[in-house]
Amino acid sequence: MQSGTPFAGFRIRLIYGALGLALCAICATGVNIWLIRRRERGTGSAMWGRLWIAVVWGQPLALALAALVALRFDPLLPYVTLTLAFLLFAAVPIAAMTLRGGMRSATALALALLAGTNVFTHGIFPADAMAMAVNMALFAGSLSLGLSPCGTTRNIAL
Repeated sequence: MQSGTPFAGFRIRLIYGALGLALCAICATGVNIWLIRRRERGTGSAMWGRLWIAVVWGQPLALALAALVALRFDPLLPYVTLTLAFLLFAAVPIAAMTLRGGMRSATALALALLAGTNVFTHGIFPADAMAMAVNMALFAGSLSLGLSPCGTTRNIAL
């Protein structure tokens, strides 16, 4: 590969993105199943369920907010601070459905804000076509999180 050329074509980037999302979904589903089975056996912990919700929904939120910060500043400290804050917030005895719904809504808002900020900063048609695809994916993710139902208590690892 020559210096300065892009990593791969558009299709390969989409495949890598889809495979990465699939791996995240498989891991999250596996831990959810494990936590639900523990709860059904009577060995579950509400704290572990809230911590897992803070990880699953806190990481996309922390990443989106850190990406907003990255437009002007170094995003590492805000990302680490937000991640730790979400994990500490999970120690508050709050209903898992409330925590999950609130974090999903905040993530949807942060994704829409990030995509909107990118469009405002770089225009609707940026120089790189992949940037437009990422903005569209951010908007689509925001809409799907904001408009989809949160689920039932059976689907929540408590």
